[in-house]
Amino acid sequence: MAAVFQGINKFFDLINILMLLYIGLSWIRANPTIFQIHAVLGRLVEPMFAPFRPIGMYLMQRGFPLDISPLFAFMAVGLARSLVFQIISWFMF
Repeated sequence: MAAVFQGINKFFDLINILMLLYIGLSWIRANPTIFQIHAVLGRLVEPMFAPFRPIGMYLMQRGFPLDISPLFAFMAVGLARSLVFQIISWFMF
């Protein structure tokens, strides 16, 4: 039982790490290797950012200096983690 929760927790941790790497590498596109890694991470992470891009773009057009769509994606992943744990606990107990 605990192994199921640990596995799911590790999966969501991996998603968060991939998103952090993608964000960090977007600031350091110095050489082709980093650009390729960023492109691969983009294929994995960008679908999680895409639903929140319109909000980020709207705020940027209004003068906000940063794209905050990744922040919304982190919150959505946290919410998904909580929902998955809650659903599993309903069925397991």
